[in-house]
Amino acid sequence: VLAPTGFSPQTTNGRNDIFRVMTSCEEGFSFYEFSIYNRWGELIYITNNPSEGWDGTYKNVDCEIGLYIYYTNYTKEGKTKKEMLKGQITLIR
Repeated sequence: VLAPTGFSPQTTNGRNDIFRVMTSCEEGFSFYEFSIYNRWGELIYITNNPSEGWDGTYKNVDCEIGLYIYYTNYTKEGKTKKEMLKGQITLIR
């Protein structure tokens, strides 16, 4: 499970518009939760679908350029160990 360090939503080139965690987990997940917080600790995005990602908005308004914190909690299918990936993502416009 990996995550990029930056992304640039809504650019004219149509690339790098969604921030999501990447995985090579062929067996899938029995549990998955991906959340993003702003610098004040406010939850601005959450999903339990590994194929979904954040588009750089909160309440349908573009978020400010800057640093955001993400957490990914997951359990691989057939396993019992819960794992976590956390880090920072830079939103660039």
